[in-house]
Amino acid sequence: MNKLIKLCIVISAVLLLSGAHTIRHKAVDTVHQFHEQNNSCSAVMIEPEIALTARHCMDMVSPVLTIDGIDYPVTEGFGNPALDLAIIIIPSAPCPCAVPAPKLVEEGDVVIAIGYPYGVGKVVTYGEFQGWVMIDGVLYGMTTAPARPGNSGGGVFNSKGELIGILTMADPTGYLTFFVSIEPLLKTQVK
Repeated sequence: MNKLIKLCIVISAVLLLSGAHTIRHKAVDTVHQFHEQNNSCSAVMIEPEIALTARHCMDMVSPVLTIDGIDYPVTEGFGNPALDLAIIIIPSAPCPCAVPAPKLVEEGDVVIAIGYPYGVGKVVTYGEFQGWVMIDGVLYGMTTAPARPGNSGGGVFNSKGELIGILTMADPTGYLTFFVSIEPLLKTQVK
């Protein structure tokens, strides 16, 4: 291979990797630990003072959202009775906030899952979107981006770093992860 082709490949790889890092960084900065003593989930900021999480995380008594080392008390939460999705109100909690994806992902698309497994720290995993599946009458997105307990309420983002869903559950091996699409929120314009 001549030197010009090798140089073009190296430059392309550097540009691709630096772009992926920027996209990943934008999404990573929007996901935070939603927790109380002995109980941990994740949440995604969507507006100042407003975040999304999984409804099953709403069992906490005195939860806080930790952003940049500061604990912000969660004052209210509203769970969707049909989906494992909830909106939480966190007075004074700042952004950066997630940008919703303008369209649904397609089978085979790369997705990024971000959350706090076991409450030990923020973890970013990558996988492929496998499609939409019906479980107990609820439509879930299925991905191979691994997740563990504590990731619930974290975000699933497309390759541009745009929010497509909220993590809700994984199979026992953690190989398949399921999320609720935020599309119903966008259609009703609930904030």
